[in-house]
Amino acid sequence: MKVADPAGKGINGATDPETEYMEYVIHFQNLGTAPAINIVISDTLDAAIDPLSLQMLAASHNYRVELSGGTIVRWYFDEINLPDSSSNPEGSMGFVSFRTKLLEDLPIGTEITNTAYIYFDYNEAVITNTTLNTLTTEVIGIEQSTAENTIFIYPNPAANEISITGLRNNSASLVTISDLSGKIVMEQQLNIM
Repeated sequence: MKVADPAGKGINGATDPETEYMEYVIHFQNLGTAPAINIVISDTLDAAIDPLSLQMLAASHNYRVELSGGTIVRWYFDEINLPDSSSNPEGSMGFVSFRTKLLEDLPIGTEITNTAYIYFDYNEAVITNTTLNTLTTEVIGIEQSTAENTIFIYPNPAANEISITGLRNNSASLVTISDLSGKIVMEQQLNIM
């Protein structure tokens, strides 16, 4: 699964044109039946991004990173020995987090898309979701978080059980839970009385 920050608002990912940096997190999980010895993540940066501005923020495991062809970033997790999800659900996950600078003077309407390809050993690529940010001058309203409208879900990640706190009385909330690949594993309407 791939996550962008800012995430953008609405179906087109409306994003403030004054945005200077895009931050991305690529999550991965070994859903195979044996440990993954080597993992490679390949990510082609959008043309609206300055590839030389790439800054690593964090990673779950030791890695090496290469920039090739001007816009292709590859992370190599050599001898990671990542357990499979059936034998060790929490240990089977990992991530990389990085940020890049947007090019200056991008026109309104510029779409910034990003998709990553994750290779577990010699298997076919697992393709992440595609993030979309569209630079727009439309008013982008973001609801201010207050103690009255904050919901906490923990632990994250979770294996079998989660706790949800902060739901208000006389409210209805649709709770959707997905795994790291983006597959919905539970969706339930909660009515708090």
